[in-house]
Parts: sequence; structure tokens; C-alpha cells
Amino acid sequence: MTEYEAASLALQKSALALQQASLAAQQASVWVAAFVGAAQCSLIGIGLYIMRQASKQRDAQHQENMAQHRETMKALETQREAQSEQHRETMKALEGQHKALENQSEALRELIRRTSAPSAQEDG
Repeated sequence: MTEYEAASLALQKSALALQQASLAAQQASVWVAAFVGAAQCSLIGIGLYIMRQASKQRDAQHQENMAQHRETMKALETQREAQSEQHRETMKALEGQHKALENQSEALRELIRRTSAPSAQEDG
């Protein structure tokens, strides 16, 4: 083999080694990109899972708050009805007292008229 052939063969071997190294680097780059993509997808999936769990927790809290609100509103309505009934009873009692006072007032006027001096009766 001549020196030129030997150099040519060595050059081809080094070019082949360079191509193999380049191919290995490209394959490594593909694997790194695949790993990074898988990691990103995993992080997104985990983030979505966490968001869904938080949403479920908020929904449960909202349902609990609404149940408490309904109970509070029912208690307030019951209290309002009781106060209205008490108000009606108080008003009836006051009307009865008012009538009793009117009767007493009328009776006192009549008593004063009957027991007053005769001259006062003639003047009035």
C-alpha cells in the first residue's frame, strides 16, 4: 500500500470516526430532548392533578359553606317568625290594655260627673 493510500485510508477512518461521534452526539441529543420533554409533560400532568385536587377541595368547601348558609337562613327565618308572632301577641295585649284604659277613663268621667257639685252640673 502506498503512502497516499494509507493516508487516504486513515483519513476515511477518521472521517468515519467523526461521523460516528457526530451520530452518537445526535442520538444523545435526541435522548436528552426526549427526557426533557417527558419531564415537562410529567410536570404539567402533576400540576394539572394538583389543580384538580384543589378544585375538588374548593367545591367541597363551597358545598359545606352553602349548607351552613342554608341552616343559618332557616334559623333566621324561624327567629323572624317567632318575633313576628311575639309582636302580634304584644299588639293584641296593648290593644286590650288600651280598651281597658278607655273604659276606666269613661268610668272615671261618669263617676266625676255623678259626684260633682250640683252647681258644676248646671254649668256644664
